[in-house]
This record gives sequence, structure tokens and C-alpha cells, in this order.
Amino acid sequence: VTIPAGELPDLDRKIVVAAHYDTVWLSPGADDNASGVSVLLELAQLLKNITPGKAIELVAFTNEEQPFAETELMGSRVYLEQFTETSEKILAMF
Repeated sequence: VTIPAGELPDLDRKIVVAAHYDTVWLSPGADDNASGVSVLLELAQLLKNITPGKAIELVAFTNEEQPFAETELMGSRVYLEQFTETSEKILAMF
């Protein structure tokens, strides 16, 4: 989900808030990482009627746990690799 920016200088830089929705094997996933996805959903709800100074992108990743962690299939890695091919810039990532 991307919340578009208003009309301020340097709008090509966005803020990314991310969480992953996979969990370790045999874990209920409440802390790792349902809590992070809950934050993303709540932020989407809170930000839906505002126009921030910077674009805010809410991203949910998969493949963050083994056996995909630290491989080329890791969700956050796949996401960030797209920025080497575009002029889009990230100001901050949480």
C-alpha cells in the first residue's frame, strides 16, 4: 500500500514501513511476526485520510525465515533489489 505524498520538495524519496508475515517452523507467529503485520494494518487505517509530506509505503514481506532467510529469495531482499534498477529512493525504512 502506498500513501501518496503531498506537494513538497524532494518527493521522490519515500518512507517504507515493513513487516514479514511468515514465522519460524512450529511457532504460532504471534510475536514473530503477526505483531508487525498488525502494526502495518493499523497504520493503513490511521493514514488513510491524510496526505503526508513524503510518500509512505506499507510492505508485508514473506520468505524472511529459514530456509529463505539470507538467500536471494528473501522477501525484503527482493523488494530492495528493485531500487538498484530505478531512480526511486527511500528516505527511511522501519
